[in-house]
Amino acid sequence: MPRKSLFARAGTMVRVVCLAIAPIITGCVGGRGGPGSLAAGPGISYVLKCDARVADPSLRVEVRAWGLDTTTREVHLLLPNFGEWHEVDALYVRNLEGEPGIRMSDGDPGRWEFDVPEGWDGSLRASYSLPLTGVGSRLHQRHGLLPWHVPGMEDQQTYATALSENTLARIVVGDQVVRVPTEVEIHTAPGAGIASGWAGGANGAQSHVMEAGLQESPYFFGSARAGRTSRDGAEIEVFQFTAGEDVTGPIVELVEKLTAAYMSGTGRRVDRPVRVFMVDKGGGQWMQRGLLIQRASAEEVASPYYRHLVAHELFHQWLGGYAHAADESLVWFQEGFTDYLSLLHLTQTGMARPEWFLERLQEINQEARSSAAHGKIAFGDPAVGWRDGDGTNETLAYKGGAILAFCIDAALFEQGQPRLARLIGELGQSGDGSFSLEAVCEVLNARGMGELVSRHIHKPGLPDLDYALRAVGCQRQGVDLGYVGVATTGDGGLGAITGIDPEGPAAGSGLAIGDVIGGAWICRSVRPRIGPEVAREYGFGLDLFDPAGEPVNIAVSRAGEEKAFQVRPRAISGGYLWAPANDGMFRAFLDGKAGIAPRGPGRPGSNSSGGY
Repeated sequence: MPRKSLFARAGTMVRVVCLAIAPIITGCVGGRGGPGSLAAGPGISYVLKCDARVADPSLRVEVRAWGLDTTTREVHLLLPNFGEWHEVDALYVRNLEGEPGIRMSDGDPGRWEFDVPEGWDGSLRASYSLPLTGVGSRLHQRHGLLPWHVPGMEDQQTYATALSENTLARIVVGDQVVRVPTEVEIHTAPGAGIASGWAGGANGAQSHVMEAGLQESPYFFGSARAGRTSRDGAEIEVFQFTAGEDVTGPIVELVEKLTAAYMSGTGRRVDRPVRVFMVDKGGGQWMQRGLLIQRASAEEVASPYYRHLVAHELFHQWLGGYAHAADESLVWFQEGFTDYLSLLHLTQTGMARPEWFLERLQEINQEARSSAAHGKIAFGDPAVGWRDGDGTNETLAYKGGAILAFCIDAALFEQGQPRLARLIGELGQSGDGSFSLEAVCEVLNARGMGELVSRHIHKPGLPDLDYALRAVGCQRQGVDLGYVGVATTGDGGLGAITGIDPEGPAAGSGLAIGDVIGGAWICRSVRPRIGPEVAREYGFGLDLFDPAGEPVNIAVSRAGEEKAFQVRPRAISGGYLWAPANDGMFRAFLDGKAGIAPRGPGRPGSNSSGGY
């Protein structure tokens, strides 16, 4: 159910507004007057307290519940091991108290059992404290999802933050997590700022009620810069809790365009404000009520790679939120398809160039096929453990899943079918939005994708990227490679020099065997692919250097001393780039439209022996 944000109610809506570094906004959002407002029936109340400005801040959590089922006396609190806090449990949960009495379960630090007496009235309360790890500390580096704080230094800003998933203990009666109307109150020192995915920004305190039970969210104690806008009924808010230049404006613009594109492509509108929080933590994190995105400079925000990070996390609202996998066996679908669809819409909005879209697809394809799991495990095998810490399986899930998604989308385009994004929207409209492998295959089969499902979901191996690129109106264009005649330990990339072609451009340049290459300048903005016919013995820089450009500067380390040398690359054939051969067809594909080519033998997705 949509809720108007504080910004809309204040009557100050403009396209983009950036606030100064100051307490975020005055007032509370969604408040219902405290736990008493839920007393008409079963309810849960959480009260969160923290002052990020003290020397050693901690988070105090109080939880109350009333009107619970009294037919069982098996009642406990459950704090999920999100962020692997069990590894540091002796340092994590402190000062646990409860009424009825409460104790930690032997062997499970996240289970806290109540000693429920006979004649229990269905009410309880508990309180506990959680320490905050310092950004940059060894503990934070190992467990970056635990609550943390930035103490405030020359290039940083004082704030503290936490994620509800591993800070707000769930109430369990019998073997069922209790889901009843839930209120969250957040308090900090007078005049200090607060922000959350539940209710936006406030000064000093805020509260919010969730009628269907707790939804996951980040929450913050500290002041931030903020920007906001509204488009097509979607409210967008960006909070920057980091020091440095203010980038809320360009992030608001990016999220605004992406949100509009996602709603249009999937056919599913957002039903809540879209809130993005920029923090001193690497990568991104999607939650039901907000996105965490790593801090960035204005230059970094303009990078398509950074924009794709934001786009990926944001699309999880549609694939991961409205539609979500029933279990972890569908990581390849939820993550890989998100990676592709976010890349597509990023390009569709003009926030990434079509040339970069094609380049990135080829990079992803190379990364997927370089995984040791490629060709050995099938996406449809429920026994595969996809989460292996960015290992071979997870690489195949993210990258290989993205290539499969593109090839399916290309096949849908050529057959004149509704596109893949609309399929995701339809998955999110059934029941509670949860889907299984069988449901995914059934939807794809109904759209004529039976051959792709059979060959590339139920069996190992990825579809042919080049075939799909041709299907959307692209073709290979020959490009000269930049030959410098240097071999390195980096398999064509940076590393120690192991050989120099005596007839090559680098001979006599000053470079020597044993030098360690640390960087090179005057590199291509779009790297060509290297054909299989090209000799790789002296492969350094073939796809990096433009032989038609200026001499390149190569920086090396030699015996502890930094040196730089210039080399003019020689042009050799054998490189290629994918480029649109039919601009109208390719533009129609990027815009999410159906194609016009008739389905026939050997076309992508058709039940024939050709194509993929």
